[in-house]
Amino acid sequence: MSTFSDASIGAELPVRYRDARPELRFRVVDSTERDAPDILVTSQIGDGLVAAITWGPVAVTSDAMRMWSVSIDEAMATAAANMAALPVERATRGVDGAKVEMTVGHHWVSSLIVDRARYSESEDGFLVAIPRSDVMVTTPVVGAETVDGLGTLMAVCDELFDPDGLGISPFVWWWYQAHYWRVTGRTDDGTIDLPYHTHLAAYHLVGAISHLAHPCAECRRE
Repeated sequence: MSTFSDASIGAELPVRYRDARPELRFRVVDSTERDAPDILVTSQIGDGLVAAITWGPVAVTSDAMRMWSVSIDEAMATAAANMAALPVERATRGVDGAKVEMTVGHHWVSSLIVDRARYSESEDGFLVAIPRSDVMVTTPVVGAETVDGLGTLMAVCDELFDPDGLGISPFVWWWYQAHYWRVTGRTDDGTIDLPYHTHLAAYHLVGAISHLAHPCAECRRE
């Protein structure tokens, strides 16, 4: 589920769209880790995050969309509805004062980040980790608790990300103002940390989190 092998691209897709509709899904790809072939039908959802339309495990190509005579928007909407109907398990846990929600249940769980409204619990958005295709961890951005939530998400990524298995992304993302910003980065030795960012929004969030963790003398919190 983590890579697009030649055998999984456009293989034996139904000729009629009505036959394909019930099994349309998304597969999320972190393009900083691997590329999705250009022939696939994709939608950009954030910094390096791409959602590709699939028919079950089979990646849908642009040729298939022409064969079906259907728009990308309609196919994406169908895939989103199908994804939302799949059964999942969610457990909310308190970790060092942070509210963290773990979602598991099937091999497309990571693709549920496309359903952004479901997870917008704070006006400042939420943080999300999708280290594997079958798991997603989220936490709202809510002041000082965000420090602990981000730490937990980074720990989950370190534990679960496997680039050779079901791995999707080792990074943490921030959903804010209709976009996923990549918050964490990778150092030269391969560890995940909080680097400086080229994107202003992510830069300010990282700065705010760093300040919450190590406030200056003038505004030191208890």
